[in-house]
Amino acid sequence: YQIAFKHSLIFRSEHVFLVHNKTAQLLFHLSVPDAVETDQLVFAGMIGAITDFIKDAFLRKEPIGLRSIGVGELTVWFEEGPLATIALVIRGEPRPFLRNRLRTVSERLHNQYPLELKNAMVDEVSLTSYDSLLRGTLLQEPREIHEKQKRLGRLATSVIALAFLILGI
Repeated sequence: YQIAFKHSLIFRSEHVFLVHNKTAQLLFHLSVPDAVETDQLVFAGMIGAITDFIKDAFLRKEPIGLRSIGVGELTVWFEEGPLATIALVIRGEPRPFLRNRLRTVSERLHNQYPLELKNAMVDEVSLTSYDSLLRGTLLQEPREIHEKQKRLGRLATSVIALAFLILGI
């Protein structure tokens, strides 16, 4: 599986978690069909434990700005908002645009659903609302697109160099 992944995809986000900041309660979880299995409640508890540990260790009360954790071949990116934290589990080499997407989704969640997040709501309406935004973080980038972009870049560079050569003559 790992070899096939390396040859076909640059990255793939496999899980997205929404965790309430004060209680470490799992508010929402979504994953792709063949994602690595995970215990959702343990994962949410781990996020709470890590943030509490760092706050205690560095005597801080404000958000700690935890950005990422490497776990073997997986990377977990965090986007901590005022009320909830999004954790995205990624396989491969994530691209910077994914970080921007995560930040945008967190801002939208906090702007559109502040009461739901503050009260740690997990009713059917809230879950549908969370899903509508968080589903947009489960992305992947096929390797062939990246390779085509490289080839086009090389071709463009060659054409420009040739044009300069002709102009020089």
